[in-house]
Amino acid sequence: MEVSSDTTFTATYGTVTASCTVEYCIFVDYMITSNNQSDNYSYTTGSYSLSDDGLTIDASTYGSSNYQANLRIDGTNVYTVPYTVEFDLINDGNDQFRMYFHNTSFSNSSVCSGTIWTSPSGSVTHVKFTVTSNQVTRTINGSTSNLNPSTVASTVGCRFGYWQSTQSAIKIRNYRVKSL
Repeated sequence: MEVSSDTTFTATYGTVTASCTVEYCIFVDYMITSNNQSDNYSYTTGSYSLSDDGLTIDASTYGSSNYQANLRIDGTNVYTVPYTVEFDLINDGNDQFRMYFHNTSFSNSSVCSGTIWTSPSGSVTHVKFTVTSNQVTRTINGSTSNLNPSTVASTVGCRFGYWQSTQSAIKIRNYRVKSL
């Protein structure tokens, strides 16, 4: 059986039936010590560390006048539009962490960015960015907003970062990229 989209598998044994849906993803990284894709990470500023409950991206000691942290989870890859990027946010530091989107390559200026923050209760927050041919949207715990990008190319890359004098850290896990 060849799978090219989200697929539901069902098994029956006697009178018991159970199903599970398996997502079809371009890239997956659970971002924990025992299951990560850190060989693919590309960073130019800040630092990162893995633990049993997630990946910490740290800009608390970096002193650049530009990006305090700049991390691409899937190296230099850009993805064909449309697609989604989703992950769980465990701790956001100071509500200044952003995901940046770049047309065609990371040497180009970003076309837009979106701030990431946790829910007030401090619980794990699900974050999703959707990139289409004319829009980038951010959904945090079900609340969606448009990021109003400049022109969106047919391929767009994404990265995490803190800008300028922000010094903080963020913890995330369960990162995945899916084609739409």
